[in-house]
Amino acid sequence: MAGTIIPIHDGETLFIGRDATMSQIILDEGYTSISRRHCSITYYADAGEYIVTDLSSNGTFLEIRTRLERDVSVALKPGTVIFLADENCPILLQ
Repeated sequence: MAGTIIPIHDGETLFIGRDATMSQIILDEGYTSISRRHCSITYYADAGEYIVTDLSSNGTFLEIRTRLERDVSVALKPGTVIFLADENCPILLQ
């Protein structure tokens, strides 16, 4: 999955996780620290931002150091890197 580009359309919400019944973007079962439904990402073209909501047990991090609060939506600009659970699963919002 490294280097994969996944388009997201204006107003669309994508869920990322390990469970295909709960997420549109499925990570390999080998990512044991990733939750079945880890986070959601929504893109709003007019605002030029992504809305990221952590739904996980092990956290979604902004630049590794800052853990997003669970169930709280955060607006992030393109170019931001988020990490699912740890530094082994970065996602570039572009």
